Amino acid sequence: MSVHQEHLTMKQAPLTDHAEAHVEKPPKLEYSVKEADESLEAYISAISGAIIGVLATLLVLYILNGGTLRFTNPAKLAAIEASLTRVDENVGAVNQNVETVATRLAALEGEAGVISQLQSSLTDLGANLTSLDSAMAEQGVRIDGLDESVAALDVTRKNFDTFTAALAQALTDMGAVDAPQAAPAQAPAPETVAPVPVPAAPVASSPIAATVTAAVTPQTELAADALQVILFVDANGNGVLDGDEAALLGAAVTLTPAEGEAVSVDSAEDGALFEALTAGEYTVSLDTLPGYALGGEISATVTVAADAEAGQVVYFAVAAE
Repeated sequence: MSVHQEHLTMKQAPLTDHAEAHVEKPPKLEYSVKEADESLEAYISAISGAIIGVLATLLVLYILNGGTLRFTNPAKLAAIEASLTRVDENVGAVNQNVETVATRLAALEGEAGVISQLQSSLTDLGANLTSLDSAMAEQGVRIDGLDESVAALDVTRKNFDTFTAALAQALTDMGAVDAPQAAPAQAPAPETVAPVPVPAAPVASSPIAATVTAAVTPQTELAADALQVILFVDANGNGVLDGDEAALLGAAVTLTPAEGEAVSVDSAEDGALFEALTAGEYTVSLDTLPGYALGGEISATVTVAADAEAGQVVYFAVAAE
């Protein structure tokens, strides 16, 4: 197939003035830039139109030349083919890039949603932490108030124990004092003589002599490092605190460790209690016993073991008169 190149010369006839007045100028072509998202489609349409135009031109030349095509400049044809190949490759690359950008945009939109949710979660977490700090601060204030109340209650308990011991001491002193003896009856005297009554002298009270015995008994209701000292009048002489026997109040009890300073406590209704003792040997002794003259065993030795499972009670049984 060959192409014969023909030269066509077109001459324009001269126009008269009257003809020039009626000749219309060709309309101006206008081109407007489309939106950014349609630029690629316009580019592809232009390339496709150019290719179709080239193919149509070749078809017309083929028909006009009797079925033969001949190009006088094969290099230009090769250059055109190479350009068309590069254009096709560029169009494919652009399509791939567009797909990649679209995929990336979709991924970014998803990441933007995740980041928004994360920011919202962090905001909620910050609010929760603030509320927790406020609650902890309020709880701390309540605990401080509770500690102050416990301290005030402890002071009140100590004052009440002191008052109870003082009252028991007063009652004991009142019971130990004998009532004044009544004056003997006087014989009736003559009416002319008025007898002068002479009051009887009060009898001075004296402490009751008592024999004290001590006994140490384990007590599971007490802490392992606690020691309780109870004094009572043993009315039946069995050495055991019975239900009808009362504890003695206001007695001074001293606890002396093997190493360290002695501690003295006045006994109350539940005796004298010593707590939080370290392991070791202690001596429990009676200093004073209101209304009684101490005799016999007025001290006892107690050992607090490091592995003890129960506390100990020291009973001081005072013999009845």
